[in-house]
Amino acid sequence: MKHLSANAASQAKGFTLIELLTVVAITGIILAMAVPSLRDLILKNRLRGAAEEAQSMLQFARSEAVKRSEDVTLTIDEGDPPPWCFGVARTVDSPCDCTNETSCVLSIAGTNVLKRVESVDYDGVTLDSNVTSDEVVFDHRRGITNDNGTLTFKNGRFQIEVRVSVLGRVKMCSPSGSTKVWGYEDC
Repeated sequence: MKHLSANAASQAKGFTLIELLTVVAITGIILAMAVPSLRDLILKNRLRGAAEEAQSMLQFARSEAVKRSEDVTLTIDEGDPPPWCFGVARTVDSPCDCTNETSCVLSIAGTNVLKRVESVDYDGVTLDSNVTSDEVVFDHRRGITNDNGTLTFKNGRFQIEVRVSVLGRVKMCSPSGSTKVWGYEDC
């Protein structure tokens, strides 16, 4: 059996200063490369959240119109300049007004539920709409709309479009000419 001398045993313990500095330098280089990717990930997640919320609200408005047998409206306020918002309400007696914090309410199971999304929830995301009257009204008979249109959400160089057809179908896509957001087909 070999025995280590006292000098050899003391050299085998711990790290040298050069080894430690090498690890710190390599870690710093890796972090410097990862930070821009992390920033893009945060921008994309905020953008996805806003676009998916719009898609969900449009689909909700359509299904509620058919279920309630009364027209339901998604009102869009692009906010020039921001903040923007959109919300769902019954068309007849309680139109949605994005400037009123208590507006955009639907009675669901006897309880008034606020159905509204605001830009403060999605920092840095902007909204452009080409919907003619800033309202998408879903007909209660067939779930069709009064107008087709596109809601374009932007965050930095990323964009996602939420499109609604006259038939009331909702589609999300990544427009050509912008940086591709993975998970969405090209428009």
